[in-house]
Amino acid sequence: MSTATTASGCQSFAFVLDTAPCPGAEELADGVDLLVAESTFSNDDAGQAAQYRHFTAGQAGALASTARFGTIVLTHFSSRYVDVGPLAQQAGASAGDGRTQFRP
Repeated sequence: MSTATTASGCQSFAFVLDTAPCPGAEELADGVDLLVAESTFSNDDAGQAAQYRHFTAGQAGALASTARFGTIVLTHFSSRYVDVGPLAQQAGASAGDGRTQFRP
């Protein structure tokens, strides 16, 4: 995880990577303009996500939803997914709006 940055009149951002869902991730993401979050596993692979301490796509979207974010950029996808489009859809469904982007 990384810290969020804010300054008067500037935008804020947070990187949430290589971690399982936790209060620290929620704290970092709260109110940022740009959230870069891992989306390592599909919701269908939630067991593996928990085992390896990574976010599912849905968990990344849920984090964004509760964080009052501006935009979420998904990254850090497992190489098992040839098409990450479904992960973006899962995150978007959890986030609840159209501000989800993904970077393969």
